[in-house]
Amino acid sequence: MILDRSHRQWLLVTGILFGLGAVSYAWYASGPAGASGGSLPGLMFGIVGTAMMIFAGLLSARRQVPTWRIGSAQFWLKGHIWLGLLSVAFILFHSGFRWGGPVEIGLWLATAVIILSGIVGLAFQQVLPRLLTTRVPRETFIDQLPYLCASMQFLADKIVSESSGKLDINAEAALGAAEDVARQRKWLKRESDLQKIVSAIYENASQLRPEESAPAKPKPAAKTPGKPSALLAAQVVSEPVAAPRAVIRTEELKSFYLKTVRPFLAISSRGDSPLAQSDRRRAAFGQMRVDLPSELQDVLEQLEQFCDERSQLHRLRTIHRWLHGWLFLHVPVSASLLVLFIVHVVISLRVVPWEWSWE
Repeated sequence: MILDRSHRQWLLVTGILFGLGAVSYAWYASGPAGASGGSLPGLMFGIVGTAMMIFAGLLSARRQVPTWRIGSAQFWLKGHIWLGLLSVAFILFHSGFRWGGPVEIGLWLATAVIILSGIVGLAFQQVLPRLLTTRVPRETFIDQLPYLCASMQFLADKIVSESSGKLDINAEAALGAAEDVARQRKWLKRESDLQKIVSAIYENASQLRPEESAPAKPKPAAKTPGKPSALLAAQVVSEPVAAPRAVIRTEELKSFYLKTVRPFLAISSRGDSPLAQSDRRRAAFGQMRVDLPSELQDVLEQLEQFCDERSQLHRLRTIHRWLHGWLFLHVPVSASLLVLFIVHVVISLRVVPWEWSWE
């Protein structure tokens, strides 16, 4: 959540409640008995602080039930932030600024971890979304990363195979991405087109579906060719067919792709890969441009674009981990705080001598 002007009311209410609590604590702590969690004022501070913590904890329940019509999601999130912070002050007033026993020390430590991790998470939410828009132009959902990586890998396979020949790779792993990309780009006109596309890219492409055997159509009777005219014969003789120009060093391109580029495009590639760093990536492709002929420059350009996009997806995953990783500490410790709170209440009811009565 971004801290903006919409938090002014919550900040004002939190400040007023904190001021009232601080004045009340100073008044009752200055008495002859001092501050104590077993006194009536101390107990009231504890109840108010606990109620604030419960309200902050109900944010998880609100997210599990999005149709819950008690307040908006923004209301609950703002209350989670401000009342969660304010609850610490009231718990301090309840304890009289004392550590207490082992259970109470555990409560304080859990509370400190929750508050600090929450502040860190809130700070990340102020910075990382802006960093995401500037450093990751191709922003997408994190759940789409496997599909995007598989699609880029298949398209790169197709581009390299068209210039360097079929790839000696197991085609089974690429079938899903091949079908998705082919359908998205409307390459499939017939059922057998997918098999043809995959077979043209991979050497060991397996048969996707056995083609139904159809009766062979009778061939039309061959016509007896007549004697070609002298003009046509002269044209055939005088126009020799030009032999296609062979592209050299395609094996070097294929080796560079299979050993360096293709592993980097995979979803399992690491962010510390050499191609993940822009300077090393430019150096690697720059050297290949020097080594390979001009016919392969377009292929290198497309492969470098794929690597640029894959590098952006690496940054996206890293920023996403920082943006949400603190929750793996914040949420479990919050659950442990609830358990410690119940233990604290049970022990207090049985051990602590209460300093007030209803009489």
